Amino acid sequence: MVVSVLGQCYCTGMDSAISKRNRERIRRKVESGLYSSADDVLMNALDLLDLHDIELERELAEMKEAVRIGVEQADAGMLIPAEEVFDELRRRNAEMVREKQKGDMKQ
Repeated sequence: MVVSVLGQCYCTGMDSAISKRNRERIRRKVESGLYSSADDVLMNALDLLDLHDIELERELAEMKEAVRIGVEQADAGMLIPAEEVFDELRRRNAEMVREKQKGDMKQ
């Protein structure tokens, strides 16, 4: 819960204060009529932050799985020679440069 003491907003049970900039942002949101109270603004913001955190956790899990698979493949000797990798990167880069040049000519 957010409480105001002498014009300063505090989260009860926490040592952190809400900055003047964020108090103003919350006030504008409430005044817009989209939110009924500061608590409503904070609740919606935290809900979105929770969704963001879930997405980050999902992405991290995917990256860890990709690394695990890569390590398994490397351990099994399923490697691509570096020269082949660099040749492919050079080919892709040249293609991207050509596409960009085509786009620049059209402008």
